[in-house]
Amino acid sequence: PKLPTVVDLLATFYNDGEAAISSLNFLVAVPKSQKLQILPPSSQNIAVGVSATQVVRVSNPTRSPIRLRMKLTYQSGDQHVDNMFDFSGFPASIV
Repeated sequence: PKLPTVVDLLATFYNDGEAAISSLNFLVAVPKSQKLQILPPSSQNIAVGVSATQVVRVSNPTRSPIRLRMKLTYQSGDQHVDNMFDFSGFPASIV
């Protein structure tokens, strides 16, 4: 059953580069008032022109604004990519 204080987010990683992606790792953190469940990605290796997905579930019993701190790392050819970013732009209708 759908819980009004739980939000499921679907992250989609699409490889539009020139080399395959390997060792995909997506980490997420939320404030202490929220709980997080990260399901495994559909694949950690993404060929050119292919996508992978990962579900992130946020439980927010206090209904405070959802804030995500994310870290994405992967290998593409000889290049190691390591990015961190924040997101808090959810509409008010989202928990």
